[in-house]
Amino acid sequence: MPSFVTYPKINYTVIKKLGEGSYGDVSLVTLSDNQMYAMKRVKRTERVWYKDINMEYTIQRYLTEDGGHPNLTTIHKRSDLRDGALFFMDYVEGGCLFDRIPEYGFSLRTCHRLFQQLISGLSYMHENGVVHMDIKPENLLVSSGGTLKIADFGSASFFRDECDDEEMVKGHKGTRSYAAPEVLTEDRVEGPPADIWSSGIVLFFMATGNQPWTEANRLKDKEYEKWILAKWKKCQNGVELEPRIYDLIRRILRADFTERAKLEDIKSHEWFITFPEEDSDDSDDDDTDTESDATECSTVDDVKESESSSQNSKGKKRENKDYVEEKEEDSNVKKRKVEESDD
Repeated sequence: MPSFVTYPKINYTVIKKLGEGSYGDVSLVTLSDNQMYAMKRVKRTERVWYKDINMEYTIQRYLTEDGGHPNLTTIHKRSDLRDGALFFMDYVEGGCLFDRIPEYGFSLRTCHRLFQQLISGLSYMHENGVVHMDIKPENLLVSSGGTLKIADFGSASFFRDECDDEEMVKGHKGTRSYAAPEVLTEDRVEGPPADIWSSGIVLFFMATGNQPWTEANRLKDKEYEKWILAKWKKCQNGVELEPRIYDLIRRILRADFTERAKLEDIKSHEWFITFPEEDSDDSDDDDTDTESDATECSTVDDVKESESSSQNSKGKKRENKDYVEEKEEDSNVKKRKVEESDD
């Protein structure tokens, strides 16, 4: 007989909706302690089963126990519903990275600082045997103090078994425009190289304000074909990449995952380890360069005071909503499970 673990009802007050998608929605709520939380409602559907909900919760709890990592969001509570579950997580007042990227990209200094944090968070995940499989600006939050946090672990998987041996993970996950070529075509893939590819797309987007292509498929996307043939010169918005950042991105965005830069290669790259000089256009960046998280909202009063300053829409269209994710049961999760239930 399967064992059932249920999580009790939690009373909350909704302040406002933060976002929604095919998985459900995210709302800003307060609990009895008057603290602010981002409440993610995960719906059970034909493609999202309870085992998927349990996996997401298990992975995020596993990654954030014992203090977690500053570049990962923390999950605090869970409540089960008849048709899904509620996850209560850190509320990151600054919002998602996508909404903060300027039309022609960040300055090199801001790209450098945010990308270092992204790689730090990914390194922690991979060291602990977890791959994200849906790294993109919408799943990266930036606090009011400029700290980047990886969020939304709905596509994440363990890629090491109980003997610490690496295993392949399911392909066809994530978001098409950020997915590595092998993720789009293969049923099982090496997880870490797929995350690294997606991080390269994010770096490209931060540096230029444009996604490089809609799909890493030479037959379907001319921009990607130019990149593969080393004929790419500049973005459609006219932005060119600075030589050193271009060199790093080329090392990351290699179609053959065996030739793709690894995390240690990225960390030792000249652009990554050398802090860029201040650009003349640094003043055009938003408040991602602030030094402290002291202004991060945590109570109802805090968010009321800051809400008027957070209306900073860029007017960009989100063009990367073509999901390729298909869920299936992963039997590789053994000793790492924090809490689990079966439907």
